[in-house]
Amino acid sequence: MWIVISLLYDVAIACVCTPLKRIEKQTSTPKTLFTNLIYHQVAFVMMCLLAGFTIYQVIYYFKFGSPTSISTLRANFLYFSFYFFPQMSSVICGFLFGKMFLEALQQSITAGTAFFYAISLFLLYFLLLLSRAVFMNIIAYHISPNGGVFSFYSPAVNTTDLLTFYVGSAFLPLRATTWYYYTVIGSVMFFIWGIVKLVFTIRNSFMTNIACFMVSRLYFDGIVFGAFGIITTWISLDQQLILEFWALIFFFDTICTFIFHRHWYRATMKALTPSNGHTYTEEQILRPLTALVYLRSGIAYQMPNAVSLDFMQFVLSHRFSEEALADIIRICISRNIPLSNIQYMHFVLKRKHTMRMRFLATQAILFKRCISGDDDPEVSETVARLSHEADSLETVTDNFWTDRDTKQLNIVSLAKEVRRVKKLFTASLMEFGKSEEIRDHWNQFAEVTLCAPHKATVGVPMLFTRVSSMNSPLAYGISSEEPELSKKKKKQQGMTIEKYVEKLTNRVTCPFKFIFFTSLLMFLIAIITINVIYYMKLMYSTTNVSKYTNILQFSIALAHNILRESDKNTNLPTSQEIASIIGISNDEAKAFRQKISLNAPSVLNPYQYLTNLYSYQMPDPPEGCGNISVSLLAYFPQQLQGYPTQKRCYYMWTYKHIKYLDEYRETILNNFTPKKVGTRFSKIIYVFGTILGILFLLLIYMCVLIRRRWKSLLEIVRQITAVKTQRTETKEPDQALYATNIFLFMSVFFLGGVFSFYLYNNEFMDIDSISYELMKQDEAVSTIARDTMLMLSYVELSAGDEIYSENVSIANREAMRSIISKTQYVTTTNSSYVNDIPPLDKWQTLATASFSQLVYDLTQLLMDDHFIKGNYNFLMSRYIIMSNITGLVTTTLPKMFEVTNDVLEAESSDVWIWTVVVVLFLVAMTVLFKYILGRQKLWLYGVKYILRREMSVSQSRMKRIISMIEGYAESIFEKVPQPSYVVSKGDIIVMCNELAARLSSQTIPQMIGQKLSDYFGEFEPIKTLTINNCVMTFKFMKEPFGKDLDLIIVLDISKQVRYREKEQVIAELLKPKIEKIPLQGKIVVITIRISCPIESYNDVIDIITKAEEKHKRIKRIAVSATYYESVALMKDGTATSCVKFASKILEKFHDKLSIAIIGGIGTIVGVVENDTIEAVCSDASKRANQIVRDAPKGRCYIDYDIANNVEGNLDEYFHESVPVLVSPLTRQ
Repeated sequence: MWIVISLLYDVAIACVCTPLKRIEKQTSTPKTLFTNLIYHQVAFVMMCLLAGFTIYQVIYYFKFGSPTSISTLRANFLYFSFYFFPQMSSVICGFLFGKMFLEALQQSITAGTAFFYAISLFLLYFLLLLSRAVFMNIIAYHISPNGGVFSFYSPAVNTTDLLTFYVGSAFLPLRATTWYYYTVIGSVMFFIWGIVKLVFTIRNSFMTNIACFMVSRLYFDGIVFGAFGIITTWISLDQQLILEFWALIFFFDTICTFIFHRHWYRATMKALTPSNGHTYTEEQILRPLTALVYLRSGIAYQMPNAVSLDFMQFVLSHRFSEEALADIIRICISRNIPLSNIQYMHFVLKRKHTMRMRFLATQAILFKRCISGDDDPEVSETVARLSHEADSLETVTDNFWTDRDTKQLNIVSLAKEVRRVKKLFTASLMEFGKSEEIRDHWNQFAEVTLCAPHKATVGVPMLFTRVSSMNSPLAYGISSEEPELSKKKKKQQGMTIEKYVEKLTNRVTCPFKFIFFTSLLMFLIAIITINVIYYMKLMYSTTNVSKYTNILQFSIALAHNILRESDKNTNLPTSQEIASIIGISNDEAKAFRQKISLNAPSVLNPYQYLTNLYSYQMPDPPEGCGNISVSLLAYFPQQLQGYPTQKRCYYMWTYKHIKYLDEYRETILNNFTPKKVGTRFSKIIYVFGTILGILFLLLIYMCVLIRRRWKSLLEIVRQITAVKTQRTETKEPDQALYATNIFLFMSVFFLGGVFSFYLYNNEFMDIDSISYELMKQDEAVSTIARDTMLMLSYVELSAGDEIYSENVSIANREAMRSIISKTQYVTTTNSSYVNDIPPLDKWQTLATASFSQLVYDLTQLLMDDHFIKGNYNFLMSRYIIMSNITGLVTTTLPKMFEVTNDVLEAESSDVWIWTVVVVLFLVAMTVLFKYILGRQKLWLYGVKYILRREMSVSQSRMKRIISMIEGYAESIFEKVPQPSYVVSKGDIIVMCNELAARLSSQTIPQMIGQKLSDYFGEFEPIKTLTINNCVMTFKFMKEPFGKDLDLIIVLDISKQVRYREKEQVIAELLKPKIEKIPLQGKIVVITIRISCPIESYNDVIDIITKAEEKHKRIKRIAVSATYYESVALMKDGTATSCVKFASKILEKFHDKLSIAIIGGIGTIVGVVENDTIEAVCSDASKRANQIVRDAPKGRCYIDYDIANNVEGNLDEYFHESVPVLVSPLTRQ
């Protein structure tokens, strides 16, 4: 930054003091207007920067001394605004101030705006300098230079230097004007400034030789260039010679600076040479200022005697100065020299040094803390305070949302408390960087209280760290460099709890930030693009308007030349005759006899308009005439008396050039013809509306998505703290701020859309239509004035030249038609821009006051075919032209041209004002959004703190929180097909699903907070209740759900109860009758799997019962809705009976049953004492169960032994559609 600033100051001095090429060319008004508008915009941007930086500084003035802290980025930006920005802006603001002030003095059409900008720039920069002066006075004696090339003892540029460059740069715009000689004031200022800084304030502000060399060279530039500027103010030099002088001066200044520093190097060596038992030579140090210079130069040249105790003692005792005292204190602090070893004379600090010394003392105390160990009493006090704060935070966290939460904290207030304690720990670490005890407490606080162990591994930078050895001549080895611990790898490995929670909260804020700043950037780019396009179009318009008006004025000037020459050769009657013919006074008649010659600058010098006719082509010459250039017509000086042919050709050429100029002018005017909107504009509206619609839908989607995420976080916090009854946050957090976020987005989209639509529909098309309207008005009035003068000149010429009179009738008719059409145009359009300019303000008035009627009468008078110079028509026409039409040329048209420029400026100002308003509004929206985002981040900070502590308790809690965060726990809970409640130990409902709310005929918010016993009574596993006049049986399932919570699922078992009652009745009817148990022997097991609807069950049981009645050997063991088992003792005929039993059943329900008939040895026992419930203990029973369980429906499985004992063929017993499978195995 210092290199840029020194180069900027060098260029400013050289440009102000060097005679640049003087510009004497007169630029056109529209071009000057466009250039001024660019400077106005730059000035406005600079004003915004000055105001913004000043307000930013004032805000932080109110925070000085408060316990709050700012980030490193903000601190660096604040330092830039105090130190570097005022230095860089001094030259720019000075130049803009001079440019605006010069524009105001030149009385241009933008003088008022320029004067306002000039005053505003001066006041705003003065306020910035005032703020900077206060800040620099406080930090002038600082303890921590950073050890860089441009480290300084005290600020090298003070307020006087900045004012010098501000005022000196203000003279730079004068170099390009006729007031260039006033720049000698700037040259004198820089000359005096260089001498004062070099001779009277020779102290070194910087610590290194390179920086001191650059500053000293700047002083020599001020002296030499200042003298050069004073001399060349009255001595003109060639531009090439000036460039050579520049190079010579820069080289000369470099040599002078080298010699100057060589001198001080030798002087410092002599002063610090040991003499008379001291480390210095007293005779060489005569003043306090030189002592200070030798002290600082010795450090810069790395001379050990400069920091010796002997030399410092001498300076304080005999060559005392406040700056030397500050330097010596800093030396002692950085080199660990006790201040008690330094003896100094008694002194009284000057008022301006008091605040600086206090700041130095404060930094000294902080440095002492940085090097303090654990044995320091202040460290012990700090440790005790930190322990108390950590314990208090633990208590507050444990009592959060409980009866013991006496402060009734919410999440934001909890986050503020956590952040306050964390800042206290980090501030203590920065102050006591050497204390291991404080660092241990910080590690424990980060791991236990914050549950963020990664924070403990990231080092906190110390306020001060020594970066040079104690014996180094460079005494100021203090910097704010980070310690080694802070340089550890900060990247977290893997997905830790901290990283997971941080990623979770970023999902809430990052989409908002992305959408807002993306849309903001998009509209800023659109605004810049639109302004660039618009001002390019404005430049094109102003250039063409300038060319158009020049053509109009050139045509009028040519017509005036013809009239002036023709009127000189016209003989008029006497004044008495004139008075009697047209009825005017004698005085008016005497004035009437004067020759027509206007004194308006616009008609006296036609050649000034030739520069805009570079593309003009010569028309064909009139018959019998040679070529005459446009320049000759413009300069026409000769009278040409006695040469009627030459005179006639001149007049005819002039007339022909005027007509050709009209055609050329029409080609320019066609570029501004208003265009209809048409389909192109409709397509643009369609595309623009589509884009905004897509953005709007995207915004709605993102808002809904983020709202769900936000609400889910709050629900998780509620569930974590659900047992705590004193909850103060029952709604979504900061709903007003959330709504404000949407408002901000909509404002950005809406304002950007309106601005773009306004510019295209209004300004882009209006600049053409307005230019067209103004140019048509100018053309109409100028044509009326020009053609009336031409008609009068034709009349005067035709009276003395019979040959020329043949063309008068044709020319007058053309001129009359042109005058009448232009008069009608002015009458019908009635433009609001020029209708207050005389005589346009009386253009349509009634009776004789109407100017349009006067023009109509004049054309009738001039159309007389028998003109005599002494008749009424001629004299009255000439009188009307002299008294009225000439006023259009001298007064009306100049005002109309000025109005044209004013309107163009006003239109461009409208766009600029719109742009400024939109940008300021977007900036305000950004600031408000940052504030809202900060509030939301604070709430999320509290949520992260709660989540980290809950997830760090145990692995099960962490899994539960992650399941809730990811959403599947909540979705599962919502999708449970039974009414479900989450209750606390106090029977308080903290959460329920929609089915549970419907069961109680209430909403979910109404259910939360109520007691479950109020709806279902005391808890019992099964309970019969009357719900909505219906008797229902419920089963209540209760399981643990997280910390101190229970999940209760309510099952409606009313149907199961009724079915169970029916089953019991059927089972009682079908209960087997086996008298003797246990029973053991060779048995046959029949197992049936029933797969039929419940309504067909009774039919199946009836068939089985009837089959059992026919086959008495078969004894039932068990029956249910899907299963049947029976046994039979193996005797003769048992196998045939069992096959018949199975075929009977399969005959009716072969597609609903599968049967297995298996033989083996088994035992029949009772499984319940004193009850007739039998069971078969046999491998045959297990095998039968396995077969029917896996077998398809409609099949019968029979053991091979049983099939062999069946009487007859086995297929005779079964229907052909029933497959019978015989096992090849024989099981015993």
